[in-house]
Amino acid sequence: MSKITAELIQNSSQTINPLNERQLDLKGLKIYVIENLGATLDFFDCIDLSDNEIKKLGNFSILLRLKTLILNNNKISKISNIGDSLPSLENLCMMNNRIVDLKEIDHLYNCKNLKRLVLYNNVVTQAPDYRLYVISRIPTLRFLDFQKVTQKEREQAKAKFDFDSEKQKMEEEEGKLFKDKKEKIRQLIENAQTAEEINRIELLLKSGELKSAKLFEETLSQLN
Repeated sequence: MSKITAELIQNSSQTINPLNERQLDLKGLKIYVIENLGATLDFFDCIDLSDNEIKKLGNFSILLRLKTLILNNNKISKISNIGDSLPSLENLCMMNNRIVDLKEIDHLYNCKNLKRLVLYNNVVTQAPDYRLYVISRIPTLRFLDFQKVTQKEREQAKAKFDFDSEKQKMEEEEGKLFKDKKEKIRQLIENAQTAEEINRIELLLKSGELKSAKLFEETLSQLN
């Protein structure tokens, strides 16, 4: 198994591809997790991570320039929210992976510029209404599995899957949970006995752990 490091990036093939994009080739290196891509210094338009052992799409550094991400022939079954980290992403290719659940596609909804998505040879493509579901989740999509998204499909997707309403409900639920967590922390701060305890609680409030229910509860139990 290999890790992505600054040295690996520096020693990997860096080319101009046929689309005139600066491309980083990290294919076939037995990479098992996406990490440390901030070491690219946001220099590339395209990164190819095909033919590796990656199981989860996520953990990206903020890459404002990246437009194309290729992850064919991996073991990806989970997708995280990548829209905030990759705001310019237009093309995402994940042929021959292990995505089974349509709900994983929900995590791509905030990829505001995603135009082309390829999921050939993932089990999820066999799900009923697969195309309509994906189209409903990613309204910017123009091509899905190399087939153009039609206006009729957009209308059918909207009629069958009212994702805007579902998204609003999810955001409201997340907001309530977030307020509840902040209230618990506020109470902890009021009851803190030392400056060290207050510092630890404030670090929790500012950290990403506040967004993870499991990590939050684990850390909270340690502070109590």
